[in-house]
Amino acid sequence: MKTFSGQFYPTYFAFPREATLLLSDQLLSIGYHDEAGNPVRLDWKLSEVQGDFLMGEQCSRFIHSSSQAECRVKNQEAFEYWEEIKKEHTLPWYRKKRTGNLRRTVGLLLAMLLAGSLFYFLMMPWLAEQMAKVVSIKTERQLGDGVFEAMQSTQQEDTAATRIVNEFFSALQVETDYSIRITVVKDEEVNAFALPGGRIVVYTGILESMESYPELAALLSHEYSHVEKRHATRSMFRSMGSELFVSLLFGKSSALASLLVGQVNQLRTLSYSRSLEKEADLEGLRLLAARNIDPAGFEQLFRHLKEAAPSTEIPEMISSHPDTDNRILYIKEAAKGQVVKENFQLQRIFEKIK
Repeated sequence: MKTFSGQFYPTYFAFPREATLLLSDQLLSIGYHDEAGNPVRLDWKLSEVQGDFLMGEQCSRFIHSSSQAECRVKNQEAFEYWEEIKKEHTLPWYRKKRTGNLRRTVGLLLAMLLAGSLFYFLMMPWLAEQMAKVVSIKTERQLGDGVFEAMQSTQQEDTAATRIVNEFFSALQVETDYSIRITVVKDEEVNAFALPGGRIVVYTGILESMESYPELAALLSHEYSHVEKRHATRSMFRSMGSELFVSLLFGKSSALASLLVGQVNQLRTLSYSRSLEKEADLEGLRLLAARNIDPAGFEQLFRHLKEAAPSTEIPEMISSHPDTDNRILYIKEAAKGQVVKENFQLQRIFEKIK
């Protein structure tokens, strides 16, 4: 759409009147004043208009086919624009400028949708994990305690085993800012997991399968490493993404705890990424090495985990966590040259469990 200044001839013999022409893709609109000075507007359909360029007068001319009224505009710009409009009308719909603008708009919307999707699926988990790294230990403890209390209604504690396993961990003499509280739950499942803030849950099923105190030391050092490295907090924050983000923006830790409590069933089977699982393995091995505890405890632990759930073993290429056999290999490699000494205190405590 363009506007031009020109002259309007109501009839072939009439005197011209100063006029303003508006050329669009559908109409030629003409505005002028009649002999009485009143404003007049005419709208000519482009299908009713003929246009040409008068070389002698160097002006663009437009003639209304039925009334023979005409408009003239100095120079060739108006005629060139007229030709451009006519050419546009001959193009297929998908090549027209209006359609092109629509396509660009749709393309922009799709790009925005894609960017939004990438933000949600890629940036949200990353942001959630970054928030997990700056959450205070006090808040982590509140979150873990809230989730643990929600779990208590569906589990039965083995109080005697709980006391002994906590005694065993204390004997490891691990220096930490976290208050580590281990609870043994009566359950045949060969499993254990860590909650944010220092709570560790161990099932009697995995304790019954153990053969030596280095295996228990490996399990507890592994789960402790999840706590110390905030793996549980980071993984839970990532899994809840946008819900978590909204809770942190508009709520307090109590709202966040309520959100986590709603994930109780998922927390029992919380899985970590391959890198976090390996980090917990190697950090746990470092704790054992510092205390001269036999690293074979990790091999025993992995073997019992594999025997308990052989159907869950899938190729590492498509798994989110390390293959059990591969875990044994990198533990063996990392433990080369490690000095081992018998720890009679840990042995005595372990015998109380068995």
